[in-house]
Amino acid sequence: MFVARVTKIERGDRGQSVTMEISTTWKGTKGKVVTVETGLGGGDCGYGFEEGESYLVYAYQRKIEEGSAGPLRTGICSRTRPLAKARGDIKALGPAKIPPV
Repeated sequence: MFVARVTKIERGDRGQSVTMEISTTWKGTKGKVVTVETGLGGGDCGYGFEEGESYLVYAYQRKIEEGSAGPLRTGICSRTRPLAKARGDIKALGPAKIPPV
């Protein structure tokens, strides 16, 4: 869980890779920049990120094999939302941390 601004969106045939700059974090991030994968939208549950906008992101990782995790992912069924609409969530999450450089 983190707050981040979208800096780049790369669309492919099977989804999107969204690069974000993290401003605050609660759990699951290491560093200031992260890439999150999501679908293209419609039936694949992809989240419609926009470059330059900030979001509260609820991301997850699936274990690929023992000791190895896949990429961070999010979608429309998570609580990911624009930062302007996330005040209640941020209050409930409590104190955040600033990510390491």
